[in-house]
Amino acid sequence: MAVYFELYGLPGAGKTTLCRPVINFLEDNGYKVADLDCIYHRNCRNGNKIPVFFKLLLKVRLYPLYFKLLKVFLSCNSSDRSFSFFLKSVFLSYQILDANKKGKYDIILCEEGFVQYISSFSYAEKLPNTESIKELCSYIHSLIEVHLIQCLLGVEDSFKRIEGRPVVSRRYSSTCPAEQLRKALETKSINLSVISSYFSNKLSLDMFENLNNNRQRLISYILEK
Repeated sequence: MAVYFELYGLPGAGKTTLCRPVINFLEDNGYKVADLDCIYHRNCRNGNKIPVFFKLLLKVRLYPLYFKLLKVFLSCNSSDRSFSFFLKSVFLSYQILDANKKGKYDIILCEEGFVQYISSFSYAEKLPNTESIKELCSYIHSLIEVHLIQCLLGVEDSFKRIEGRPVVSRRYSSTCPAEQLRKALETKSINLSVISSYFSNKLSLDMFENLNNNRQRLISYILEK
């Protein structure tokens, strides 16, 4: 069984930038490491979901997880719910747990995962801090030991880093994109805090720190586990 590590934080924090050199170091030192690209099959992102869809339907043991994800999703305000992120969370959850069960890897290190995707169920409203979220997080932790790496970046700094990205202009209205984006980032920050609070294994990194310092801290944390 692999040890699972997940980075989370606001867009533009540098999660992917931090992840890649750490994976390279671990692989150079003989560890078998799975990143997001290894386990989250690209055909799920490009619209061809049928093969994996049938596989996850056959995993009856994971039905309680799918149900708990759905329960949290349905607790969100219907006008602000993102069904695409609910589906992504189901596919990603299945594939992380499947990769862990196969025993091919020593370490699974993802620049986004459970926390990041669940926090996006509602993009304009805080997730209800209900018992259903606590149950979901506890159940995930019963299936796989989750180690979180919090990539600290404030809302305004995130806004400055991602404002010009094409996905931002597609997602937000041309009439007041800055206002909508700031509100979405504030909501995202709150949702990340709510979900991550239910996981005890956590390392926090200041993303304004030197990249090499953060890389060394993350490597040390991983090797300790």
